[in-house]
Amino acid sequence: MLAKWLIACSLAATLCQPPSGPQPAAARDAWPARPSAEAAAVTASFVQLFDVAQGRVIRSVPNSMSFRRLGESWIASIRSAWGGFRLDPESGYVLKVPFEPVVRVSNNWYRGEVRELFIMWDPKAPHDTRMMLTGAGGSPRMFIIKADAGSFVERFKNGQGLSGAPEFRSGT
Repeated sequence: MLAKWLIACSLAATLCQPPSGPQPAAARDAWPARPSAEAAAVTASFVQLFDVAQGRVIRSVPNSMSFRRLGESWIASIRSAWGGFRLDPESGYVLKVPFEPVVRVSNNWYRGEVRELFIMWDPKAPHDTRMMLTGAGGSPRMFIIKADAGSFVERFKNGQGLSGAPEFRSGT
C-alpha cells in the first residue's frame, strides 16, 4: 500500500513541473486578453503529457473547458476500481488534466471532489486504460475506464487538438 502512495505522489510531483524546452509562441498567445472568471480559473493550469520512456513531460498546453468536458466523460466511463499498480513502467504515457474549479462526482465508483485526473495509457496494451483521480487532500483513487482515451493521447502527442485538427499553426 505504501508503494502505491509513493508512486502516485512521485508521478503527481513530476507532472506538476513545467515541460522542458521552449513552448511555441502560439501556445502562449492563443488566449484572449480578458477571459471570463470561469475561463481564467480553468486556463490557469496546463494539461500535460508525460512520456514514461523519456521520463519527462513532452507536451504542455493551456487548460480549457474542452479538456474539462473530456475529463468528465472519462470519469463517466469508469467500469471498475483497479487494485494493481505497476511499480516500474517502462513505456506508455500519462496525461494530466487538472480541474479548476474542482469537479464534483457522484457515481457508483467515486463520490467527492476531483482536483486532477491522470490517464495512464500504453500502446503496448491499448485496451488497458487506467485513470487516477486525486481528490481533496490529494488522495489518489485508481480505476479502469471504458473510454478510448488512447486515441486522444496519440492525437495529443502528435500535436493535434480535441477535434483532431492541429492545435497550433506552425511558423507563428
